Amino acid sequence: MKKFIFMMLCLCTTTFVINASEKSITIKFEKTSKASTTVINDPAIFIETFVSEGADYLDGSIDKGAKLWFPAENAIKMGYSTYRGRFVLKLKDEYQAVPTKIVVNAKQSGSTGRMYARSSFMSAGKFSSDGLGLTDGSVTIPKTYTDISFPANYPITHKMEYLNIEAGPNVYIKSITIYFAEPKEIASCEDLYNLTENNYYTFNIGIEGTRVSHTDTDTLLYARTVDPSANPSEPNRTSGFDSYEDRNWKEEFDQRDWFAIESDDLSLEGYEIKSGMFLYDGSKFIPIDAMEQNSMQKSINYNTYRPANLIHGGYTNYTEEGEYQAFYVKPKLNEIANFVGFVSEDMEFYYDNAHGRYNGRGIKIIEGKDSGLDTNPGDYILFSGIILKDEDETSCGYKIQLYERTGETTGVP
Repeated sequence: MKKFIFMMLCLCTTTFVINASEKSITIKFEKTSKASTTVINDPAIFIETFVSEGADYLDGSIDKGAKLWFPAENAIKMGYSTYRGRFVLKLKDEYQAVPTKIVVNAKQSGSTGRMYARSSFMSAGKFSSDGLGLTDGSVTIPKTYTDISFPANYPITHKMEYLNIEAGPNVYIKSITIYFAEPKEIASCEDLYNLTENNYYTFNIGIEGTRVSHTDTDTLLYARTVDPSANPSEPNRTSGFDSYEDRNWKEEFDQRDWFAIESDDLSLEGYEIKSGMFLYDGSKFIPIDAMEQNSMQKSINYNTYRPANLIHGGYTNYTEEGEYQAFYVKPKLNEIANFVGFVSEDMEFYYDNAHGRYNGRGIKIIEGKDSGLDTNPGDYILFSGIILKDEDETSCGYKIQLYERTGETTGVP
């Protein structure tokens, strides 16, 4: 991303705009000296025929049918009679980014003109569109040149590779401005506690992949920060504990901040990750750029929690009369961990003491289609899983999804 912005600043003759929240490029059209016929249908000469400004952003035009381009004064005319015209322009690699809206300056000379404006990309060899201008037929094109905005209908998860415009009949386009998302930087572990849904982010802190897990709806790489957690559990005091059992010292736990990334890439398990831009959807990060290994593979050690850690962990500790106060390290959401305790017949994790239940209940365990516990009710066992939020108001706020994996293992424990 830094390289991308640097290249933009160096192109002094372009109209690339950078501000605090977005950047943009503008492509302008007019009748050039190359426009010697009344209709042009050859994508190979589209740019030299019609583009008067912004050609530096473009890497050619491709044929997707329905061309019907006509030279016009300070514009390009799209379609005629009852037919639309269409052009698809490929952006150069250094200008491909996540679009937030496309603004087309256009007018029509008739009364039936309509317009598409889409961000397109190649996926598995197929030409796809992504979330922009998918409201064909709803845009009224005025008789005078007006900026017509095609905003993203939902958060975009691909960079724009192609500008895909279809308009007509008798629609004139003067210019097109594409606005791109400017991601926010996660510069410290504290920033992970202040994320905004549907915003874009880049990591400027060390992150490492642990394990990939499959659910019915997602395949997620669970990752954690290289640095210690910005919000670790700390005992309110360091002495006066009732028994050694309740001295759940923080030194026994590796406290990091955890999060989930939408990925099935097993090669990232146990490695520090080199990454680019992500979309945060409120529960997980969706990669926009490819992720790569950025270190030697390491062995991952996981914390082991008892029910009391999930029920009473952190600053709001379990208390009794007098000065007695127990301390339990609180786990993190999205943390992969080991758990030791009892499992009830209705799949709840608990312990047989005053600290081992919440409102008389244990912590809910969720089994997957290929994962389950081979145990009898009441068995004392050790198992592994992922700590997730439980929205049930009568629970302690946590539930445990059993770790589920398909595919080849990398050897990371």
